Amino acid sequence: MPISWGPFAGAPDAQQEDSTAATPRLLEEVVTTASKKGVAEAAQDVVGAVSVLDGARLDALHVNDIEELGYSLPNVAFDGIGTGKGIANFSIRGMGVAGSIPSIDPTVGVFVDGMYLGVNYGVIMDMLDLEAVEVLRGPQGLLFGRNVIGGAVLLRSRRPSGESSGYASVRQASGPETRLAGAAEHSFMEGALDARLAVSYRDDQGWFDNDAPGGGAVGAETAWSARPILAFKPTENLDITVILERGNSDGDGPATQNRYRYQGFDFAIDEVGFSDVDWRHVVVEAERRLDNGRLVNVFGLRGVGHESLADIDSTTQPIFHLWAYTDQEQVSNELRYTGWLSDELELTVGAYAFDQKIRYREQRVIRSASGLPFGGDQRHGTAGAFANVDMHPSERWVARSRGVFGGFRTSQEVH
Repeated sequence: MPISWGPFAGAPDAQQEDSTAATPRLLEEVVTTASKKGVAEAAQDVVGAVSVLDGARLDALHVNDIEELGYSLPNVAFDGIGTGKGIANFSIRGMGVAGSIPSIDPTVGVFVDGMYLGVNYGVIMDMLDLEAVEVLRGPQGLLFGRNVIGGAVLLRSRRPSGESSGYASVRQASGPETRLAGAAEHSFMEGALDARLAVSYRDDQGWFDNDAPGGGAVGAETAWSARPILAFKPTENLDITVILERGNSDGDGPATQNRYRYQGFDFAIDEVGFSDVDWRHVVVEAERRLDNGRLVNVFGLRGVGHESLADIDSTTQPIFHLWAYTDQEQVSNELRYTGWLSDELELTVGAYAFDQKIRYREQRVIRSASGLPFGGDQRHGTAGAFANVDMHPSERWVARSRGVFGGFRTSQEVH
């Protein structure tokens, strides 16, 4: 059972008052930004099936990563692939991609601060200082820009509030496992320059026991991540937010089990393997407020590297081991406008472009005989334009027309 500690300040009466006041936050109106109108909307007013968990709810659930969200939401399965750490195998309402081949586009898209993640590698990592998580369910086009069919998971980082504040937490769990996390923010120029820094560190000594001769603890992992955010306001009508993130996870390979011989948590493997995941990205969001609307541009740049060795046969014999290496780089940009054409007509229109390079290599070791490494390189891009018109004939009625009116995709593969 995890135990957590956090900083406290003030008199006991004040602490009790703050605790009582925090409880109703879980019952406040749920809002979403999925419609990309520049302002949050009530989830009940948005067309489609949407689940939203704000920061308070995430803290109350003690969610450590995206995979654990699947335990709290209906019709979703946010599982890992099993043969490699950090690789997502997400499905919503039965639609998903079951595999770790990076050249296959994820059916369930993951978006971090508006940036689409082009591969399912480096997705299941420790959550860090999030403002909200939104889950959109398909099967239909769900999100303007880089559209997805099966569903979408939107992660939004907690932004600077313009105040000087912070928090720190320590959690200890069996394994043993230690988790450290914290964030601090400060306003350097009131109303013009704010900054926030969030960091996390996890040390897991390995919970599983390998029953193979000479085996020991399996599952050891060390992970860390850091996210600095700068919020600029050069003019009264222009906001620029720069979000950087860097992280790494390094440890044992997966604890695999051969169900022919073992049940429960018992297993025995001859190759513990390893897993090394490294990711970094930058997101720049610029918002210009106009007389009759908002103009928003979201630029994203991301890279992820993944190398692993796993015992696929899950026995004490060297029957099938798999080494895999993936390196991916992507760049994307989305420009959209939201505004009112009249008192009754609201317009959202925009364009999106995405380009990525993927290098994938793997080597299968069969009966101690190393096979030749194989894989390939791929580069592909997508682009599209979208529009949405809402008609408000009255305060209680809204008529909506939406769609993608242009788009294309290019792909080039080298084997």
